[in-house]
Amino acid sequence: MGAGPCMRALTPRSTAPAQRQRLTCGPCASSPSATDGGWSTDDEEPPPSGRPADGGGSSGSAGGGEGVVIVLVEPKRGENIGAAARAMKNFGLRELRLVRPADGEWPNEKARAVAARAVDLIDSAKVYDSLDAALADLQYVYATSGRPRDQDKLAKDVVLLRQLQDALPPAGTRVGIMFGRETNGLLNEELVRANAILTIDTDPAFYSLNLGQAVLIVCYELFRAPRRPELGAKRDPASRREVESMLGRLFQSLDARGFFTPYNQDVLQWAIRGFFDRVVPLSRQDVAAVRQVLKALQRPPSSPPSPPPKPPPPSDLDPM
Repeated sequence: MGAGPCMRALTPRSTAPAQRQRLTCGPCASSPSATDGGWSTDDEEPPPSGRPADGGGSSGSAGGGEGVVIVLVEPKRGENIGAAARAMKNFGLRELRLVRPADGEWPNEKARAVAARAVDLIDSAKVYDSLDAALADLQYVYATSGRPRDQDKLAKDVVLLRQLQDALPPAGTRVGIMFGRETNGLLNEELVRANAILTIDTDPAFYSLNLGQAVLIVCYELFRAPRRPELGAKRDPASRREVESMLGRLFQSLDARGFFTPYNQDVLQWAIRGFFDRVVPLSRQDVAAVRQVLKALQRPPSSPPSPPPKPPPPSDLDPM
């Protein structure tokens, strides 16, 4: 794993039929999450009297999920993206981000067809060329995984979905929830980009979920969660871009001093990440303090101060 990916956003470009931002950044990569499965396109019935035709409008509350961003990493089927968007709108979530969607050009008509009255989320989804770019402005990130591999080595806290209400950071924190590929979920290199791993309770004999189903269950739990308490006025959360930049400098400094070897680099870097990721969330003041420490350690050590001169020995001529 590299010492620190570059953090650079290129000029957004638009795609038809809706305006779309495609942001690019340094490389990134995360362990099992959801397995590809069936999808349904149940026909939309006319909304009952008194119900908005857009499926609920934008005035509904998402409870503890207010402002939470859903990030899909390399989704392979447009139908699953559409199902995820529909699940999000059911429970009041509005921001969808896609990292390198695989099913043809974006926007995808298959996704629009399944999204039905949540097509506005498809049209407003942002597409990124790297995971780091998709997470850059977020301040606390969960990575979903059915059964984290190398859990001890990853040094991440694992939160069961039923515990999510108590684990959410305060309101005002930019929270993201990452979902992996339908086939093999998130890679370890992607899991370590998150603060914690989120797991859905399932039968251990058959734990994998369809991507759209996984998003639906998580959004439902967020909807049920009470509104999060406000963030303390004196605490300014750091973005993932700022944290990654700090970690990159730290890893470079340690590598220059021979701290890593080819055999322990990944494990040690994961452990260091886990240490910082347990702070909920890491503040910009915390990041600035670590950067100041690193800057001081990069300077050559100063010479120790000279000892004060010894007083002269007493003389017989000294007055009593």
